[in-house]
Parts: sequence; structure tokens; C-alpha cells
Amino acid sequence: MRLYRIYHSMSLSVGEIVALDGNIYQHLLQVLRLKIKDKFILFNGDTKEFEASILKIDKKKKFFLVIIERFIQINRESFLNIHLAQGISCSDKMDFIIQKAVELGVKTITPLFTKYCNVKLDANQLNKKMYRWRQIAIHAAEQSGRNYIPKIINSCHILDWCKIQDLDCTKLIFTPQILSQNNIKYNISNNVIIVIGPEGGFSDKEINTAMIHKFIPVSLGNRILRTETASIAIISIIQSKWGDFNF
Repeated sequence: MRLYRIYHSMSLSVGEIVALDGNIYQHLLQVLRLKIKDKFILFNGDTKEFEASILKIDKKKKFFLVIIERFIQINRESFLNIHLAQGISCSDKMDFIIQKAVELGVKTITPLFTKYCNVKLDANQLNKKMYRWRQIAIHAAEQSGRNYIPKIINSCHILDWCKIQDLDCTKLIFTPQILSQNNIKYNISNNVIIVIGPEGGFSDKEINTAMIHKFIPVSLGNRILRTETASIAIISIIQSKWGDFNF
């Protein structure tokens, strides 16, 4: 039987007794309904995981005591370092994109504001969104078996963001506005940045700015995909052609 996986941000080591409270306590007790002696997996995002079992449940003080029994050496990460820069879409779509991007192996996600972005957020609202997106990334890593929590980088406008992306890597911006099908027929580096627009796509200025900073414009073909479809399709293609997808 597959063991439940729980993210815990503190350091972990075999033989250590750990107290789990707060949201983790609620999840273990009310959602997973675990009991004393039940086993599960703990990981803290440093690519390692540990098998733990429950020693005590204190319902009055609301915490679990667990003992870490063994270290499990396993690597489920793609050797591609994929950075998804995603134009911010409406709430449900953005949540979905982040969840699926994590499942598909993306290591970094940057939500971008663009000219045609329909989402308007003040500083307080943006902070709440960033917290929510980071929690979605954690839960997606738990579900998909990843021991690494992808980074969700603070949001900024695409025009400012492009100017600081001078890394030595493959940089692709996907848009149906490109008339010629610039399909990915070349080898890419292990470090890949892919940029996807929101529902309204990119402005000409945004495309031109990206190209000035050495982003390659790419079209997937004649059909126009929804932003959430495009993200999943592009990540899947890249992982299939150059990453760790095998079928």
C-alpha cells in the first residue's frame, strides 16, 4: 500500500521524535484519519524522504508525536531545470496551472503581470495569492511523489522580468501570434525558461521585449490553446523530448 506523504519544513533524521501540529495535525487526523502505529512519509524539500510512524496523538493539545524510522534514498526529479513564467490568469486557472506544472516536474514558477492580464491585485491580495500558490505547490509535490518543492518566485511585470533573465539557458516564449511555426526542432539546454501568456495573450511590445532579451518565439501550430492547456502541453512536450517522460 502506498504511504501518505507529508511535507514538514524542519530538518529530519532517523531516530528523531518529531511533534506535528497545526495544519499537519488537522490533515493527519481529520483528512487521512491516521492512528497510532500508522506509517507515512515525511519530506522537507531537500530531495530526501523518511518513513515515520505515529507514537502518540494528543487531541487536547492538538499534536502528533512521530518517530522517524528510516531514510529512503530516491530521486524523482527530472534532470531538466524547467522554469515556467506564467501570465497570471483568473484564480481557478492559475491554481490549476501551478498544480499541474508541479506534477509535471517544473522546478520554478514565476507568475507574471502582462498588458492583457485580467487579474488586478493590490499588495495585500498579491501576498495572499503568493501564499496560496506556494501551498498548492506543496500539496502537488506531496501527491506526485516529489521530494523537492518548486519555488514560486514573487510576481512582477513581464517587461521588467525579461530584463533580468540573462541566464545561459534555452528561453522560449509561446504565442499563436508567430506566423511561422517555429516548432522545437533543436536541442535545448538542461536549463529551460518557458513563457506562457494569460487568457488575452501577449502584446506586441511584450513579444518584442522578450525577443530583445534572446527569448525565442514559438508557436504550437494553427490552433489557439487556452492558457492552462498550453502550459500543460508545452511542459509535457519538453519532458517527453528531452526530460524524464518515458512511454
